[in-house]
Amino acid sequence: MKGKIFNLTENGYQCISGEEYAQKAIDFEVYDLAMNFKKITDESTTFLSDPYAGYSNYFQLFSERNNYVLYKNMPSQKHLVIEWYTRIEKVQNIGKANPEELKELLEDINLEYILLTDDRFEDILNSGLFIEVVRNNKYGIFKLKDAK
Repeated sequence: MKGKIFNLTENGYQCISGEEYAQKAIDFEVYDLAMNFKKITDESTTFLSDPYAGYSNYFQLFSERNNYVLYKNMPSQKHLVIEWYTRIEKVQNIGKANPEELKELLEDINLEYILLTDDRFEDILNSGLFIEVVRNNKYGIFKLKDAK
């Protein structure tokens, strides 16, 4: 039973893994996209996403890739808190940014990848500034067109 979690249901209980438990807590689309992104990138890859969105946390967890900054992941070391806060301030409005502003932001923070929701797909792809890396009906990872 080591490494198993008991999931109580109306019909009794189940023994499931921690990964299965976490999958049940999120949209399958986030999990699926994260696993695909993990397969096509290396461990040093960092991406940008909405720092306040819950899906960003789960995407980072399952893809095993760094998110530039997450609101709920404040560092415990004093000297890193200022950097964390500066990053939050810099990216807090990415949900309202147009494709050109997103391009400038990614270039400024030296990143290639951005995780976006389906309401942004059309604008991003029509801008000619990004290419689709992986996506599904709800979420997508896009890369700067002129990036390495």
